[in-house]
Amino acid sequence: MKRAKKGLAALLSVCMLLSLLPVTVFAEETPAADTLEEAAPAPMEEKGAYDALMQAIEAAPDGEETTVVLTGDITGMTTDQIITIPEKKNIVLDMDCHSITVASNFTGRPIVNKGTLTVTGDGVIDSSASETGVGAINNQNILTIENGTYRGATYAGGAAIRNTGASAVLTIEDGTFEKATCAVYNEGTVTIEDGTFTGTTCSQCNGNVWGYTIQNGAADSQMTINGGTFTGVQGAVSASVGYFEINGGTFKSVKCVNDSKHTATFYALYVAGEVGVVKAVINGGTFETEGTYTAALIGNDNTGGDGGINEKATAVINGGVFKAPEGVPALKGAEKTGNPIIYGGTFSSDVSKYVAENAAITEGPDGTFTVNELDETNGVAEVGGRYYASLQKAVDNAGKGETVTLLQDTAEDIVIPEGAELTLNLNGKTLANHENHTITNKGTLTITGGGTVDNVTHARAAIQNEPGGNVVLNGGAYTRSKENGQNAEASGGNSYYNIVNHGTMEINSGVSVTQNGQFSSMIENGWYNGSQNTGGKNSVLTINGGTFSGGLNTIKNDDYGELVINDGTFTSMSQAAFLNWNVATVNGGTFDAAGASNGVILNGYIDGTMDQGKLTINGGTFNAGEKTVITTMGGGTHSGDIEITGGTLNGSVVLTDSSEGARLTITQKAKVTGNVTNSGKADVAITDGATVSGQVSNSTAGGTMSVVNSTIGSVPEGTTAETIVIVNSTVDGTLTTNTAENAAVMVGGKTYETLGAAITAAKAGDTIYVLKDIPEAAGIAVPSGKNFTIDFGGHAYTLKDPGAGSAGTESNGFQFLKDSTITLKNGTIRIAEGTTSIKRIIQNYANLTLEDMHFFAEHQADGEDYALSFNNGSIIFKGDTDIVTTSDEAIAFDVCKYSSYPSTNVTFDESYTGTINGKIVYDSTDADTHKLTIQGNGTFGAIEAASGAAEAAKSGIEVTSGHFAKPVNEDYLADSVKAQLESASNPEAPYSYYPSLEAAQAAAQPGDTITEVNATSGEKKYTVTLDYADGDTKDSVYTVTEGTELTLPTPSRSGYTFEGWYDGSSRVSSPYKVTKDVILTAEWDYNGSSSSSGSTRYTVSVEDTDNGSVKVSPTRASKGSTVTVTVKPDEGYELDKLTVTDKNGDSVKLTDKGDGKYTFQMPASKVTVEAVFTAVEPEPEGLPFTDVTSGDWFYDAVAYVYDKGMMEGTTDTTFAPTMNLTRSMIAQVLYNLEERPEAPGAAGFPDVAAGAWYADAVNWAAARGIVKGYDTGAFGPEDSVTREQLAAILYRYAQAKGYDTTQGGMAVREFSDSASISDWAQTAMSWAVNAQVLSGKGNGVLDPQGTATRAEVAQMLMNFGEHVG
Repeated sequence: MKRAKKGLAALLSVCMLLSLLPVTVFAEETPAADTLEEAAPAPMEEKGAYDALMQAIEAAPDGEETTVVLTGDITGMTTDQIITIPEKKNIVLDMDCHSITVASNFTGRPIVNKGTLTVTGDGVIDSSASETGVGAINNQNILTIENGTYRGATYAGGAAIRNTGASAVLTIEDGTFEKATCAVYNEGTVTIEDGTFTGTTCSQCNGNVWGYTIQNGAADSQMTINGGTFTGVQGAVSASVGYFEINGGTFKSVKCVNDSKHTATFYALYVAGEVGVVKAVINGGTFETEGTYTAALIGNDNTGGDGGINEKATAVINGGVFKAPEGVPALKGAEKTGNPIIYGGTFSSDVSKYVAENAAITEGPDGTFTVNELDETNGVAEVGGRYYASLQKAVDNAGKGETVTLLQDTAEDIVIPEGAELTLNLNGKTLANHENHTITNKGTLTITGGGTVDNVTHARAAIQNEPGGNVVLNGGAYTRSKENGQNAEASGGNSYYNIVNHGTMEINSGVSVTQNGQFSSMIENGWYNGSQNTGGKNSVLTINGGTFSGGLNTIKNDDYGELVINDGTFTSMSQAAFLNWNVATVNGGTFDAAGASNGVILNGYIDGTMDQGKLTINGGTFNAGEKTVITTMGGGTHSGDIEITGGTLNGSVVLTDSSEGARLTITQKAKVTGNVTNSGKADVAITDGATVSGQVSNSTAGGTMSVVNSTIGSVPEGTTAETIVIVNSTVDGTLTTNTAENAAVMVGGKTYETLGAAITAAKAGDTIYVLKDIPEAAGIAVPSGKNFTIDFGGHAYTLKDPGAGSAGTESNGFQFLKDSTITLKNGTIRIAEGTTSIKRIIQNYANLTLEDMHFFAEHQADGEDYALSFNNGSIIFKGDTDIVTTSDEAIAFDVCKYSSYPSTNVTFDESYTGTINGKIVYDSTDADTHKLTIQGNGTFGAIEAASGAAEAAKSGIEVTSGHFAKPVNEDYLADSVKAQLESASNPEAPYSYYPSLEAAQAAAQPGDTITEVNATSGEKKYTVTLDYADGDTKDSVYTVTEGTELTLPTPSRSGYTFEGWYDGSSRVSSPYKVTKDVILTAEWDYNGSSSSSGSTRYTVSVEDTDNGSVKVSPTRASKGSTVTVTVKPDEGYELDKLTVTDKNGDSVKLTDKGDGKYTFQMPASKVTVEAVFTAVEPEPEGLPFTDVTSGDWFYDAVAYVYDKGMMEGTTDTTFAPTMNLTRSMIAQVLYNLEERPEAPGAAGFPDVAAGAWYADAVNWAAARGIVKGYDTGAFGPEDSVTREQLAAILYRYAQAKGYDTTQGGMAVREFSDSASISDWAQTAMSWAVNAQVLSGKGNGVLDPQGTATRAEVAQMLMNFGEHVG
């Protein structure tokens, strides 16, 4: 690049002729001269070129860019003549085609730069004449080379250009660099744009000297090459440390120029950690070698002969061409220290092992290999904007939570590693396998997108989810396209599950699983051989939707399987929709098994661990066609535990158990359209609203069957209670009350005379049905480990002696021992009158649920206060459960820490609506293990803490809602409780608790009291009392924290219209912000719709107002009464308007009584008082002038011009009103009024000096035609202005502003001295008088030639502003 010269560069040749100097110096900031003579420097004593150059450099000013032109060659330079550019100099050295060469004994480089140096002018700097002439320039600061030739001695061991030190900055724009051992050696920062760089050293010619043409040689060195030609025998480029970037250029290692047979031709590009860690980035360029070594070597593991080259070397190659002779690699990476990563470029040999994961290599027809960074067009997968040649590479490089998108169809065996967490977007593509499972998941995997996952290999799955793995399928089709299963016995050589789950899996809508085989199930959840599950954890599969078609069974829930189906469509299976060995729950879905050999569901039990055979159906549609909906799975012990609470089962249920233990419960909303057949030893119960449209039958093989509160189609003829017990159920349209007429209790289809016998016979999970009232029942002790429900069916169970309990304490109606789970529901338990041994209804140590139960303890034996005693376990109250005690002071139940029992937790859940009319006693010192939680909408007596339990009760009791006979200790209230309502109408349980003030207000009635609770500690509370003022309704009282906004109620009253709530005479709005203790009174307007006695009083309301106060007395008055209004403005305000209007908007007459008091006569309606206050206009501030007082005729005028900035005082405290105003002063006044615009050139008045204070004003006014000079040409700035001159100036100023100046006339003739007005001033004076700008001086005198004082001018300017401008 040729550098453009500034300043006097164009005059250099002339300067040289004039001065005969070999060097010319110009500072870049020197302004151009008007004449040649000005530009020429003073003659200097004639000296040699070197001395002149040094003198010019020394003469250059510090910090300024200075061009120094070399006008002659410097030859034979000696070492002591090395040119040093000082640190503070900024020199542009223009070689002007000249040269600097050295003597034969020279050592070093001719130029050392410590400042800022730019070399231009196509010169030559050459030290090659000396064997120790290592190069041309040693740069230690900032050097720019624009062109030229730079040489050193070939074997001197130096660089043509040495960039020395970490802070050195070198820029090469062009030039030739040759002969030296290397062209450029860098320790700082180098940028090369272009140039020719040649190195000819050969280690076989001179074994002591090795040299790459370009070398990076310090830890912090950085070099960028954008272009140029680089050749060398040893090599073109060496990066031994630091950072190196190549964006373009040609780099070639060539054979020795002296002997082409020499073999010391190494690498075009050499990146090795000789000094430290090195990184190179190659974005472009051509790299070629003529030797037998690689074109580019990255890293060097030789720690011996090369002096320990073992630091890491990384080269990121994004582009470029790498060529080597046939059989020679284009690029190599050292095994230990080399790290080439190729993203792009062209190579003469295969470099696959170095290609980046998100790049691909292809071989061309010419045998070259091209690497391209992958993108959406050629990548197989993408993650985070990075593209990869395989899906597995993308998976391996995905970060936590990232999404991997499949871009092409591919066949791979993918493994999601343990700990990975990613999403696979199939993106409509197909992922097939190679030889293993298509996807093996050990981490967390979510699959989306509408693609396909296929497996074509025998005994391999599309997805294999390993233990600990978590898979969510949100999309995709999962298939085995080569599936060849023939039937249940023949695999066809290629058969397996589509999906195997050994971890956790969720399948959602949008997913399809299909295959055509009939040998394997499509989905295996759990283990084919449970012994392989060494972790013993269940495999959990949840299906929320999707379509499932094909297979022997669509799903096999195998050993350790836990299956939940919430939705989905299941079709085209050959055996059954699903097979369950362990635990399965169906909440929804459509199962069409009309063509299956075994119907919809096969269920079986083997053991109680991994094959539990537990099946629960809560919903769904099951179509069995001619087959069964549920049947016994062969090979099991029995059919398992099946519970059907909902759904529609189109078909029959058939159990064929040869062993005992199976149980089927059909209950609640379940509908079976076919038959229910128990032909084996199962226990079958149809209960609580279930419907079976077909026949219900039970064989005599040992099984049981009961139908309770349900509907069935029919039973076989001759059926008795021995085979089927039917209670309160419809059979073929007819209600059957109880086929076991003599039985009191039933469980599992068998009847019993006593509840105790039924409890003994009950199996885990059974429901015991009480079939009739039991009037005399002895106490029952239930042992540990029982699990059952007693449904009393609305019947009463009456306790009589003897009681039950531990030895010596047989005083309980029921004793439930630890580790049992018991539910009592739908009945009444009471203690019979006259009982002597039963002191309490229940003594509990179990987990107990009480639902819709009623306990009556009025007749409990003497000496015991507890109706129920809770010593251990979890106790839940649900629905309408009541406890009636002997009195309100008796104890309904306790929460007791008893002996060594670990915990007692009593909970009233949100469904609770019952009544506990005795006390609840918290009797524990351990709040962590003993809890009382009250929710729902129940009614309670008092809650108390026993002696010693008060502190624990604060944490152990939590009340969130309910109604109580006494206030609940605030320490017991949950944080969510915000309000207590004390009812005036519910004396039995007046205290209720709500989650918000709004909820309490919604429940409140007039007269109730609401108190805010759980307020922030330290906040002030106020009481708001609502006085309904109707003579009947009790006050409502709210106690709330300051700032609370209360929604005020709108009460009603017969014969009246509610007008609003009032604080005294001021109406308040809702919501009302509480800031004080206050009584708000309801105001009513009588509407005459009902009779009323006495005189009617009407409301006097006051509208809210600002800036003052309004009070009325009285606030309610009868017709004709006198009402007084008192108004008081705030400071700085006054009353502007006061009005009183009746309900029709008509004004009511006010009488001003003085001192802010007004009165009016009350009309026969409510009235509204409204006041408006306005700010009092402040008195104007006084003028600062001691010679202007408020009584002066000119005071207002002076104040006007002073305020407008038109005139100033003559001093800070004087205005000088009687002083005459000069002509320059009036020009300045108008100039000020116009805000001092930019003044034009001089007006030409000889007596207006350019520096005068008024010069700009006069020149401006003259340019606008506002002022004119005398006939002599002078302006007369110090002359006093006359009244007619002033009128003329203002007249012309009005014209310049565009104002109306047509207001002439004869008014001026009325003055006795009007004839003395000068001719030139006639028009202006007429205008001034008519426009009221100018008036007479008294006695009919106008005084046109009289001088104008400053006071008169102020008056005329104010008149002008008010009447003209």
